[in-house]
Amino acid sequence: MSRLRPSGVLPLLIAGGLMCNGWRLRRRLSALRTLAPADAPAGGWVRFVTAEGVTLADAVQRSAAAHARTRGLAVLDLVPADLPVEAALDLARVVDPATYRTERLCVGRGAAHALAVQPTVLERAGIDTIAGLDPVEITKFTAEAKRCAPSDTDLVVAPPFEAVDVDLGKRRAALEATGFPGVWALTPMVVRYVLLAAGFCAHRGWGVAAVLAYCAQPYLVVAGGPLRPRDLRWAWLRPVREPYTWIRTALGTWRSPEQEREREVEAAARQRYSRDLASGTARFFESRRETCPWCGGHALRKSVESPDFSQRKPGIFRLDRCLDCGHVFQNPRLSVAGLEFYYRDFYDGAGAENADFGFTVTAPVYRDRAVMVAPFTTPTRWLDVGTGQAHFCNAAREVWPDTVFDGLDMSANVERAQQRGWISRGFRGSFPELAEELAGRYDVVSMHHYLEHTRDPFTELDAAARVLLPGGYLLIEVPDPEWPLARLLGRYWPGWSQPQHQHLFPLGNLRTALADRGLTAVAEQRAQAQMPLDFGGCALFRVTTLMPDLSPWSPLAATRLRRLWRVGAWTLGAPVILAGGLVDQVIKAALRDRGRSNCYRLLARKD
Repeated sequence: MSRLRPSGVLPLLIAGGLMCNGWRLRRRLSALRTLAPADAPAGGWVRFVTAEGVTLADAVQRSAAAHARTRGLAVLDLVPADLPVEAALDLARVVDPATYRTERLCVGRGAAHALAVQPTVLERAGIDTIAGLDPVEITKFTAEAKRCAPSDTDLVVAPPFEAVDVDLGKRRAALEATGFPGVWALTPMVVRYVLLAAGFCAHRGWGVAAVLAYCAQPYLVVAGGPLRPRDLRWAWLRPVREPYTWIRTALGTWRSPEQEREREVEAAARQRYSRDLASGTARFFESRRETCPWCGGHALRKSVESPDFSQRKPGIFRLDRCLDCGHVFQNPRLSVAGLEFYYRDFYDGAGAENADFGFTVTAPVYRDRAVMVAPFTTPTRWLDVGTGQAHFCNAAREVWPDTVFDGLDMSANVERAQQRGWISRGFRGSFPELAEELAGRYDVVSMHHYLEHTRDPFTELDAAARVLLPGGYLLIEVPDPEWPLARLLGRYWPGWSQPQHQHLFPLGNLRTALADRGLTAVAEQRAQAQMPLDFGGCALFRVTTLMPDLSPWSPLAATRLRRLWRVGAWTLGAPVILAGGLVDQVIKAALRDRGRSNCYRLLARKD
């Protein structure tokens, strides 16, 4: 038997990767249930939200209503059995039907055809029109419906329900509705073709095998499963059909009425940012201080200087380290006007979708946070300070289903979280200012990656002590400025997160500050709090500096050429970011029992 030449390794790996990924997608789609016939009328249990061109037969409505009723579902996404190949593959890539219902924080995705929805969900989602929704409307509603029914949403194949033809001219707009810029639609196709071409150039024989594996992947994914794509017989033409599909998608110019309104909002935002920056950024900073805000020491040394990597708003931000106590703080710190400017469009507005995605990606740590209090108390009322969109509270309900979760935040997101049902009550405003109203109300207060954002951490801790009942617990999680990789990665370490993080505390400092307020540390966690974002975040920051800024605060217009430039940068940078993320996962696994981490958690009891 002849030995495999080194030149054949790359195409062989590509072929193997395609088959392994195809088998993964096949397992996902095989978990889809199929509607059983039902005789009982649909009644008022659910209402049907449909995309334009979709008509649901009475038999499908009866079956869907019966399926939802018997399984206690508030939202049921109806998947046509003849969904086209590319649509079926897209569905398998973004949804795992086996875990979709139980994963409270996964992004709501579906076939974008029709949904059976309880009226209460329609009310929470704020939707009035339920028939003939355009691709953007049905996509956004699917995501919002999952948020409003996080553990009562599922998907099901609904024969004889037939798929409507895909309008490629509108597909780009639908992708953008998921927070995925349309021109980026070319990136996955370009990456696949670059790999296939590289494999073919390395070894023609095995390169042909890789191309054949690429053609065979759709058959592997759907053969014998619940879906019967209407165009499966043409899947062998995938190397020709896919580029046509993706290029037509990227060149689509149609915009929904909602997206046109968003463009008007963006234009107004661009004018506002232009006015804000006309006189420079000096007013966004206070005077530089010569003493440490934590201990009053005078021995200060520059720790790092960094631009705004996340939003790329103008300015250079400096963090100083106190040589006496180790406290790291922003110096000069942002003024009130600066806070408003740099936080604007980060967690809400233009940045709301990105923020939601970021919180969803970090969902695995939420359960660990909630479980940390289990050895010490069974919480009755829990206040999450700096809750944002209340992702933690939503996830923590799985651990503590009988606990009343409230949230507090400065942004309007907290009010939306209450409307979705993720929290029982949302308080909007400053925690120290609301502490009197909330005094003695909670047996657990949490601050997850909140304290480092505040202007005066001491007043925040005072407020927490006031809000807690005697014997209550305060749970804090923050980045660790003593993490060795913070120095190695320099300004690219995500934990610095300028200009948002104004204070970073060594664990000993925070422990002492709590003790001064009658709070005794009862548990500490380091390895469990590890956020696997060091090298991946560093790579992301480096890649974004190489691409043009298309945000409303950029002085340059978002031309087609600059958009394509971003596509190229993402295409080349994606493997680097992925490699960084894999390194982070290895570090997290290696440090599991080492007691070190880029973050730490501290649980303290009010004496």
